Amino acid sequence: METGDPPEVPAGEARGGPAAARAAEERFRTLVAALPDAVAITDLEGRVEFASPLAIRLLGLSGPGEAVGRSALEFIAPEDRARAQDNLRKTAAEGQVREVQYNFLKRNGAMFPGELSAVLVRDAGGQPASFIAIIRDITERLEAEDRLRRFGAQHAGILEAIPVAVGVSIEEGRNVYTNLAMQGIFGYTAAEALAVPIASHYVNPEDRIRMLADLARDGSIRDREVGLRHRDGTALTALLNVDIVEWNGAPARMASLRDVTEAKLTEGRLREQADQLRLLTDRLAAVAEAERAEFARMLHDAMGQNLTGLSFQLHALLGGPRPATDPGVRERLLECLSMVSDMADASRELGDNLRPSVLDDYGLDAAVRAWGDRFTARTGIALRHRTAEVFGLRLAREAEIALFRIVQEALANAARHAKATEIVVSMDGSPEVFRLEVADNGAGFDLAAPQAEGGRGAMGIPIMQRRAESVRGSFRIESRPGLGTSVIVEVPR
Repeated sequence: METGDPPEVPAGEARGGPAAARAAEERFRTLVAALPDAVAITDLEGRVEFASPLAIRLLGLSGPGEAVGRSALEFIAPEDRARAQDNLRKTAAEGQVREVQYNFLKRNGAMFPGELSAVLVRDAGGQPASFIAIIRDITERLEAEDRLRRFGAQHAGILEAIPVAVGVSIEEGRNVYTNLAMQGIFGYTAAEALAVPIASHYVNPEDRIRMLADLARDGSIRDREVGLRHRDGTALTALLNVDIVEWNGAPARMASLRDVTEAKLTEGRLREQADQLRLLTDRLAAVAEAERAEFARMLHDAMGQNLTGLSFQLHALLGGPRPATDPGVRERLLECLSMVSDMADASRELGDNLRPSVLDDYGLDAAVRAWGDRFTARTGIALRHRTAEVFGLRLAREAEIALFRIVQEALANAARHAKATEIVVSMDGSPEVFRLEVADNGAGFDLAAPQAEGGRGAMGIPIMQRRAESVRGSFRIESRPGLGTSVIVEVPR
């Protein structure tokens, strides 16, 4: 065998004789040349019989002659030789060793870290014959790992300092890292947190199952509200974010939590207070509406009757059996009659403003039409009505009152701010839903712009919206500068 050549295959042992042996040797050389790692063959004592070209370059040798016949231990750092000798025996006994790390020696005395895997080769009779070793230079890998560790140490310090709870978990459903904020949320120390199954943190285990399914599908979780549990059993609410990361070379899940328990409690209290305020507002509106109706009735019954009686008395003085004949007295009586007539008209208008009797007697459509006539007479703005046949049956009393007040407010807003010349009031819908729309052709406005104090919508819009909500209705406004405004309300029948 030539120096550095692969072991010869005895002719008697090779099928086809010398030609087959040469072909096998050529295949071996081609395979070794294609490998990205260095290859060496030693006898059972560890003396080098073959070193691949890459092994020669890796060890800084001038050629195979500097390696063949020498103990492989000479190319291993002195501090690692005893361990290498043990692994040589282990390979002979067990058949292989894998990815054992040593410091290797170059010809010039320089060292480099390497990883060695070896297998035992047997002859045709099944007896141990030699060892084949694969050697890989891991200098760059260790440098990269060291940079990663330094990077990780720096960022671990950042993770410990930030107020956001962060944890890293693996496929088995346990944490491999938790920062101080995460430990504080659940009440576990760092060591305890590693031993506690993550599933035990969830109030509802189904939440975690759904989260894992969504994470597998989408690759991340963003601001998902979950119910969790402190180690003492106290429930808490958190916003969860999860990403897939690499941890020690394997896929892992990095989760961040933000405890929003107090915020949710505050939100709940505010919602409860808002509900109470709405109930109070509705109650006050109902009381005010009842007082308006009562005051309107009093105007009609008491003042109206008295004014009518006074008018009869004055007419009697002017044209009765004993009429006043003095021209001055008659003139004064005529002036009084005119004043009584004006007071009666004002009383009726005031009563209608407070609560038009036509609304109670004939319903919303008739009340809106009557109010529209008075609105046009007062403002000069044309008002058209569109009432679909589906309008049909009357609505509940509370709904008719609320919708009538919305019409009044919408018309007042159009007159004050829109510079409209025409307004259309439409009533339609379906047997299940009644729809009211008040649309003007005025200036319109930008819904996104803040409303100045006293401007259109500063108070009128919230009032109309609340009236619609008080009867389980929906409310919206459509408007653009220069294109008019539409107030749209839908209520269930």
